[in-house]
Amino acid sequence: MFLQMFKTIVFLVIIWCCYFYQCHGCIEEERTRLLQIKDSINYPYDSSLDEDWVGKNCCKWYGVECNSLSSRVISIDLSSRREEGLGLWYPNASLFAALKELEELGLGENHIGGWVAPQAFSEMQNLRDLNLSSNDLSADIYSVRGLCELKNLRGLYLGGNNLNGRSLPPCFSNLSMLEDLSLSSNDLGSNSSALTGLCGLSALRTLRLSYNYINDNSLPMCLGNFSLLENLYLSGNDLSGPFGNSISGLKRLRVLYLHSNHLSDDGISPWISNLTSLTTLWLQNNILKGSDGLRGLKQLQQLHLDSNHLTDDSIFPWISNLTSLTTLWLGNNSLKGSDTMRGLCGLSALRFLYLYDNDLSSLPICMGNFSLLEELYLFRNNLSGLFDSSVPGLKQLRILQLGSNHLTDDVISPWISNLTSLTELYLGNNTLKGPHTMRGTMLFIFQKNTPKQTNYTNTKTTRVDSRPSLSKLVLQANLGNDLPIIVQPGLK
Repeated sequence: MFLQMFKTIVFLVIIWCCYFYQCHGCIEEERTRLLQIKDSINYPYDSSLDEDWVGKNCCKWYGVECNSLSSRVISIDLSSRREEGLGLWYPNASLFAALKELEELGLGENHIGGWVAPQAFSEMQNLRDLNLSSNDLSADIYSVRGLCELKNLRGLYLGGNNLNGRSLPPCFSNLSMLEDLSLSSNDLGSNSSALTGLCGLSALRTLRLSYNYINDNSLPMCLGNFSLLENLYLSGNDLSGPFGNSISGLKRLRVLYLHSNHLSDDGISPWISNLTSLTTLWLQNNILKGSDGLRGLKQLQQLHLDSNHLTDDSIFPWISNLTSLTTLWLGNNSLKGSDTMRGLCGLSALRFLYLYDNDLSSLPICMGNFSLLEELYLFRNNLSGLFDSSVPGLKQLRILQLGSNHLTDDVISPWISNLTSLTELYLGNNTLKGPHTMRGTMLFIFQKNTPKQTNYTNTKTTRVDSRPSLSKLVLQANLGNDLPIIVQPGLK
């Protein structure tokens, strides 16, 4: 009885040791394959990894992870290890296939031009995640076809590979288990049928196709069959709107990036309202004037509309419906701050509001209802007065950007000291004159920071000791000679 118990305890100790300390190190055969991979990535004359891959236990090498029980390699990350001056790299796929339990392989930014023995991919059925982004796989189309053998792959990242309309073989549909596919920053829009190879990827949850010169005719209608798709990235293309009919049925879509296209109100209105599960929508840098189709997206939490042609009147009819918004970008439009901007008043969940680069001359008093607001950006507007009665409600405001307006000392002094959570205040390029008339501002700074020095001369930076709260005050390019340019409390 005692002997049997002793043997059991010894056995458990050995298992525990191997689990936590990998007693046996890595498999010698796999260590040999890793050293061959190192020689290959260094060919013809580099010394990358010479200092990182040393010792008998390859499981402790840089970028290598092993199974704690079998000691076999399960993950390799060699991103950005090959020097550009060495030319294109053609790794031998059979070296990786020899690692029988390999699940994750990262080879991004290594100037890969193709593969030797790409048929070996058929032996890598444990591989779940493959990152080949920022290489040059367009140099060898047959090497790309070899990836079709990875039938259990869940994540494939091929962005930035100069792939064109002939680079994606129809056999890509074999990757039926794929959930995350990145093809951004290629040239897949040059052929109208280039993306039809994706039609069989019904398990996709994330699809990245940004910056591919894709137009409305390049996107296949089969995108509407991706019923599990949650994240779709189509930014930086040549889309104008009709493509949306192919995605309007994606009921699970939560994140949609469409910035930097040619989208108009007429282009998105027929379909955008069908995407009722959207929580994040990026539409900046288009030609929108204020699509009413957005009013039904009541689950939206982030809406990015910078750099369009929005006016007060065009956003008023629908913006108030988006009561779940926490982040709203309206910068670089044509907003003036008229009464119709009161459409913002119902957005009480807002935490981040961007209204910079407009022509705002006033703000609605109701902004004091934004009790959760943490950051407010109002620089480069036409503000000469502010919302005196509203400010006391902004108890959570940490960052306030008011640079490049027409604010005076008297306008700021009555309310600035009420912003008790403020950590960064930007007042540069206004018409402020100095501390004698900015009593509220200076008192506010001193109360929060208990300064040891109060000699505000016209120096580049004035530093004061601080308690937690205001960490930066920017006042450059104003009228007063006694104003410092930057106050950074607590810097020694």
